[in-house]
Amino acid sequence: MILLSVGSSRGALEVPSVAREIATVGHRVEVILEPDTRQFVGSAAFPAPVTLVDEPSEAPEAVLFVPATAATI
Repeated sequence: MILLSVGSSRGALEVPSVAREIATVGHRVEVILEPDTRQFVGSAAFPAPVTLVDEPSEAPEAVLFVPATAATI
């Protein structure tokens, strides 16, 4: 499982397409939105098989912080 932690900046608008690409090659993708991220992107932007979660369902193989905001770094 790949976990995407989505930061709150305009770059968040590109994350749904990245999540779909990762899912297309066969990975299970879970997405966590930082609190203010919904200003830029909402749950409707992440259709199945991408899953929007509050906590990961299991330990991820990889965690991607996208976009990596100053608060994240």
